[in-house]
Formats: sequence, C-alpha cells, structure tokens
Amino acid sequence: MATFDTLADFKDELVRKVLAGAALTAPTATALPATLTSGATSALTETTGFKSLGRISDAGLSASADTESSGVPGWGALEDVRTDIIRRTSTFGFTCIETRKEVLGLYYNQDLSGVTPDATTGEVSFTEATKPDTRYCRMILLGVDGEGDNAIYIARFLPRATISEISEQTWSTADALAYQMTVTAKIDSTLGYAVKHLYGGPGWKALNTKMGFAA
Repeated sequence: MATFDTLADFKDELVRKVLAGAALTAPTATALPATLTSGATSALTETTGFKSLGRISDAGLSASADTESSGVPGWGALEDVRTDIIRRTSTFGFTCIETRKEVLGLYYNQDLSGVTPDATTGEVSFTEATKPDTRYCRMILLGVDGEGDNAIYIARFLPRATISEISEQTWSTADALAYQMTVTAKIDSTLGYAVKHLYGGPGWKALNTKMGFAA
C-alpha cells in the first residue's frame, strides 16, 4: 500500500542554492565552450576569450521568460480548443558593482575596445553615441553551490545577448557605484538557440541518479 512519504519521495539533498555567481562576456565571434565541465573530476572548462564583469551585488541574478500564447476559440466550447505559444523572451537581470571596461561598455552601449588611458594622466574618456545601435555579445552566466568535491555549477550560455534596459545610477556615500542592467537573449542563427542550460561539477555528478538522470 502506498503512503504519502513514498509518493512524495522527498530528497532534501537535491535542494539547491546559488551561493555565488559571475557574468562573463565576449565578442560574438568568440567560440562558446562545448561543455561546462570536462574530465573525470568534472572540472570547469576554460572560457578562452571571455572576461568577467566582476563582483555582482548581493541581489544576485534574476531570470524570467515572458511567454505569449494565442488561443483558438471553438463554437460552444468554454475554453480555447487550441493554444499555441507564439513568443518567448528570456531576460536576465543583475547589478555589477565593479567599474571595469567591460561593464562600462555594456552599460553605456559602447565599443570601448579601442579606448586607452592618456599616457601622462591615465585619464579615460568616451562619448555616448548620438545614434546608438543595438550591440550584441556572448555571455556566460555562472553560479556555484558548494565547494570542492561537492561543488555544483549552474550556467546559462547566451550566444547572442544584448542589453535591453539599464536602471538609474545613484552617486552617494551609502552605496557602491552600481550598474544595473537587463540582458535579453536572442537566437543565434548558427548555433540555433538563445539560451543553453548547463549543470555540472563533481557534486552534480554524484547526485545524477538521485535526480533522475540515469548514468
């Protein structure tokens, strides 16, 4: 005879938290890694050509998927007899709190690859575009839960990402200079996807069977 406990099949060790995270960017011509981890130790794969945006605020990262559907009503039917998903937009929001070249470029929608400091003063300057264009980049969003042999990595690969919204910036003694932005994922015509979900690490490997992924 079945019981609640056998039907519920609770496994508390499968409850995850993302304890720390980072965002990495690269030009769209940069190759994305084929995998998140590699080798028998499930170590992280090198991300050649990608640069980190540095520390992210303790608000972490928010992910949302806006889905729009279209229904077909039927004569005498109380509900739509058919429903089709016609649009899905994936967005990710986070706030960078380190002032870096890559962060400034994304926040102000500028290509700063050619910007160099003044040889004498070290000063850096750039002007905002009067006719801004939509710029795209590749992005890896990476989170970790646990350490060492228990480390679990959770990632999203965005092959064609764009900054679709930035929030106001406050200059004050109370808070760090912050760069809050929303990233929208677009489909890459070569790779054929907008968002790739990846999970790995030695801790993940050890729990594969319990999570329902057969070896």
